[in-house]
Formats: sequence, C-alpha cells, structure tokens
Amino acid sequence: MGNTKQFRTQTSERHSSLAKV
Repeated sequence: MGNTKQFRTQTSERHSSLAKV
C-alpha cells in the first residue's frame, strides 16, 4: 500500500508539472 501512495504522489506531481507548463 505504501508503494501505491508514493506512486500516486509522483504521478500527481508529474501532472502538476505538465499543467504548469
């Protein structure tokens, strides 16, 4: 479960970066 949370956080950050650009 911990791994899933980390993966989700990374994906969210990536999406934020894409949206920012």
